[in-house]
Amino acid sequence: MSKKIVFIGQAPARPGAKHGEAGTYMRPWLHRIGLEDEAIMRQCRFYALIGIFPGSGVQGHLRPTPAQIAEHRPVLENLMQDFQPDIIVPVGAMAIGEVLPTIKGTLDTIVGGTYRIDPYGSLGKEIIAIPLPHPSGRSTWLHTHADKLTEALRLLKESLT
Repeated sequence: MSKKIVFIGQAPARPGAKHGEAGTYMRPWLHRIGLEDEAIMRQCRFYALIGIFPGSGVQGHLRPTPAQIAEHRPVLENLMQDFQPDIIVPVGAMAIGEVLPTIKGTLDTIVGGTYRIDPYGSLGKEIIAIPLPHPSGRSTWLHTHADKLTEALRLLKESLT
C-alpha cells in the first residue's frame, strides 16, 4: 500500500511565479527520500492555509491573515476528507502553528519530531504529522539547522514503509 501525504504550506505562490506549481520546492527533498515524480503525483497533495496568493510586501509574500485562514479552513478540511491522507506535513512556521496548535516551541525544537493528530478534527482519526521548514532559498534556518531537515526527511521516509 502506498501511503498518502498532504503537505500544507502558508499560501500559494504569486500567479506566474517560476515556482507557481504547488510542491515545486518540495520535490528535491522528496527525491532525496526515494520518491520519484510518478509517486509524488499519485501519493502527494500540496495544499495551503489559504487558497489565493496573499500579495507582496517589502520582505516578500505577505502573511495570510487569521481571517483569510479561517475563511479557507473548511475548504482545506474538505480536501483532506476527500484525499484521506496517512501523513500530514506542515511546511514552515506558520503552517506548523496552524496544523499543530498544541505543540509549542521553535522550529529547531519541532522540526525533526513526529506527532499524532487528527488535522482540524476532519478525519475522525489520528495520523502522523512530520513538520518541515519552509524550503525557500531565502531561509537562513536551513543553513544552520541542516541536521533537523535531514532528521525530518528520515522520519518521513521511515513513515512511508
